[in-house]
Amino acid sequence: MPGYTPYSKAFAKKGVDLNKNDFKGDDKFKVKAKGKMASGISFECEASDKASDGKYTDAKIEIAMPVDDKFKVTLETTAAQKTTVHADMAVMSGGNLKLTAANPDIGNPTAMGLKGEFNYAEPSFSVETKFSLWDGPAVGKIAKNDKGVASSPFFHTGSHGVQAGFAFDMPGMDKVTLGLMPGIGFSSKGAIGFQMPVSVGWSGKDMSLAFVTGGLLASSKSKDKDGNDVTRMSPDLACAGIKGHFKLSEDMLFGFEADQTFYKLDQKALWTTKNADAKKESQVFKAGLQYSASKDTTYKMKGTFDRKAGLDLDFSVKTALAGKNSVLATCKVPYAKDAAPAVGIQYNLEA
Repeated sequence: MPGYTPYSKAFAKKGVDLNKNDFKGDDKFKVKAKGKMASGISFECEASDKASDGKYTDAKIEIAMPVDDKFKVTLETTAAQKTTVHADMAVMSGGNLKLTAANPDIGNPTAMGLKGEFNYAEPSFSVETKFSLWDGPAVGKIAKNDKGVASSPFFHTGSHGVQAGFAFDMPGMDKVTLGLMPGIGFSSKGAIGFQMPVSVGWSGKDMSLAFVTGGLLASSKSKDKDGNDVTRMSPDLACAGIKGHFKLSEDMLFGFEADQTFYKLDQKALWTTKNADAKKESQVFKAGLQYSASKDTTYKMKGTFDRKAGLDLDFSVKTALAGKNSVLATCKVPYAKDAAPAVGIQYNLEA
C-alpha cells in the first residue's frame, strides 16, 4: 500500500503550485536541460541571464549516479563555485535517508556544511525530518579566547537543529488531515528556539482546502534585577492563513492563498532562530487561474495583493514542443509606478 502523503504535500498543494510555478522570476531568459542514460546516470543543467553584484552565478549542473537500487549519489556544482554532494539511500521499508554535504573539505571544516533528511511513511501516517548537523561558516564566526578556545558550543549559532513534520488523519473526520511540524534549535546566546506550524486540510478530486497557523518562542530583550540586558523567550502566534483550489471546469483551475504573517517561518529550516528575533508582519492574498486550451498549451494568470506593496499581476503561456521539450513565456506587471512590465522566456529540454 502507498504511504501517507507527507506534510509538505498534504495541504492544498495544487493551489500553492498553481500560484508558484511557471511565472516570471528574476531572470529574463532561462534554459533547462535534463536527460537520462541507459546506465541510469542522469543529468540536469540550467542557465539564465541572472547576475548578482555584476557576477554571473546562476548556472548549475547536477549529475546523479545510482550505486544500486537503494543508493544514489548526486553531485551538483554552480557558477558561484559551490559544490554539493547528496547521498540518498533507502534504509528501511518506507524509510529514506538523505545526507547533503555543501562544499565538502575535511581540511577546512569551517567552509563546509552537513544537513540531512529522513522521511518515513506508512498508510496511516508520515514523518518528514530535516536536520542541520554542521554549519561551518557559522561555527567559524564564534568568538575565541587568547588560547583559541571557542566561547560557546558549536551548535550555538542559530543554524543547527532539527524539525519533524507529522501528517495523519484527523480522528473521526473523513478525508481531513492534521499536520504538525515542530522545529528546535539554539540561538547564538544559547537560548532554545522552538517553532511549529500546524495545518488542517481537506481534499477531494476537484477541490482542496487547508487552514494553516503556527506558533513559536519569540525572543525579547529586557533588564534583570541588576539592570543587565537579558533575552527572554515567550510563546507567540507566528501566522494564520487559508489556501486551496477549485476545479471550475474540465479546462480551468482556480487556486488561492490568504496569509497573515507575524513572524516569517522557514518551513525548510524551522531550527533557524533568527526568525524569532523580530516581527515581520505582512498580509498577502494570491489568486490564480489556469486554463488548458489544449493538451499542449496552458495559460495562467495570477494576482498578488500585498497590503504594503500593492497589486502585482503575472501572466504566462506554456507550450509543449516535440518530445518532452517545452517553452514558457512570462510577463510580470508590477504595482510600483516606477517599475515597468517585465517579460521572460524559459526553454525546457529533456532527452
